Amino acid sequence: MTVSVSRFVGLLSGGFHALFAWDSILFTLGDRGVNEQSITFRLGIYLHTLFEGYHVDCEYNKAWDKPKASKRARKQSMKPDVIVHVRNSDKANLLCVEAKKHYDWNNPKTGYSDMKRKLVGLTHPADIYRYKLGLAWKIPENPDPRIHEAFWFIRGKMTLKTSLYDFEPALSEVLHRYYG
Repeated sequence: MTVSVSRFVGLLSGGFHALFAWDSILFTLGDRGVNEQSITFRLGIYLHTLFEGYHVDCEYNKAWDKPKASKRARKQSMKPDVIVHVRNSDKANLLCVEAKKHYDWNNPKTGYSDMKRKLVGLTHPADIYRYKLGLAWKIPENPDPRIHEAFWFIRGKMTLKTSLYDFEPALSEVLHRYYG
């Protein structure tokens, strides 16, 4: 990992903390809150301010100059909701986030099963991207981070399930196990 585990988890936590503190209305605005792209865009803004020296992109669909794709995920085109990486490099892919509103979570084409395939491909050590951490985020119509479910992927496997409230100790422990 190019940043220490504790720093990485702290920065990630800071991004979510800012999102829930400053943009909590997004989860309840209108009938079902705003769409996940609006929410993940705001998360990306906060992460951008924290991950100095990295690029934070939303809906990023490129691997160098080609479409982001994965045979392992059976996807010819992918655009993760948020990524923390260094553009035009495959050496510093830190985080990829896929998010889905709770009412679309079980959709067979775009829900968790599809997100899981993508995150396995994006984090698998034998694939070309090798993101250090992947997140499948189930977004409810509620601004309380305790009921936001987070499924964490490391090295091609879903390794931990938490809420987005106080996830830091468990995530740090798992990341230390994998990356020291």
